[in-house]
Amino acid sequence: MNAPVHIGVKIPNWGPLAGPEAVAATAAAAEERGFGSVWVSDHVAMPPGADASSHGLEPRTPFLDPFTTLSYVAARTTRVQLGTGVYVLPLRPPLLTAKQAASVDVLSGGRLLLGVGVGWLRDEFELLGASWDDRGRRTDAALELVRGSWDGTAAGVEMWPRPAGQVPVLIGGESPAALARTVRLGDGWYGSGITPQRFAEVVTALRARMWRAGAEGELLMGTRAAGVAPEDARATVEAFGRAGATFVVLDAPVPDVAGAVAWVHRTADELRLEPGTSTPLASARPWAVAEPACG
Repeated sequence: MNAPVHIGVKIPNWGPLAGPEAVAATAAAAEERGFGSVWVSDHVAMPPGADASSHGLEPRTPFLDPFTTLSYVAARTTRVQLGTGVYVLPLRPPLLTAKQAASVDVLSGGRLLLGVGVGWLRDEFELLGASWDDRGRRTDAALELVRGSWDGTAAGVEMWPRPAGQVPVLIGGESPAALARTVRLGDGWYGSGITPQRFAEVVTALRARMWRAGAEGELLMGTRAAGVAPEDARATVEAFGRAGATFVVLDAPVPDVAGAVAWVHRTADELRLEPGTSTPLASARPWAVAEPACG
């Protein structure tokens, strides 16, 4: 199968497999078998009693830091792109995010894909002392500062090293505010846990917003598809491709490290992927290109 879209896989930076063996083994297998990207999730901490069970999370769920994990993966791979899907931006100071993201991009040779979102777990914001009600506004301001620190347009900020290239910034969320943020500040949109039908609706809405705003370029459009068995991977990718996806990130619960690696291999077999043939995701929007990392 010549994949109609870029295909990535989620690697286990959270849950019972969160550790060096599973992370390294699944990322290496994904690269070896021709997947174009590997992706990690993000949470910092949550207090006892936090209402996150609907998302499969408990307060004691292991969660590896996304940028630390991707740096570890960068040292064990050479081609595969490295994505956050998604990083909760308003939980952290924006310049810290800019520094960490740029560092990963430099160390990986320009392979970072920065997916960001406003967050959904209020308990986590309260635990970290981050305000909740204005998180959307703060995310917009943070994105402008992150980009400005990378391209040298932010007043009073000199951020070095700058990224190795133009880091694609993907915006998560389905709300009107998230779609507006995508058009104004993003290189693309990243969904999660939605059907192909709903994905097509979001694609239509984003294209309409781009047209009304007179925005230049094309948006990357992608989603994480969870619980995908190897035998269903081909149909899943094709369905999202028909709905307008540029990329699809596949994910499935697995019992152990061997199971995770076997899932990667079986899924690649079903998709008939060829190593080294995936087209990297790259921005098609007219942002200023950052100066070389060593400036």
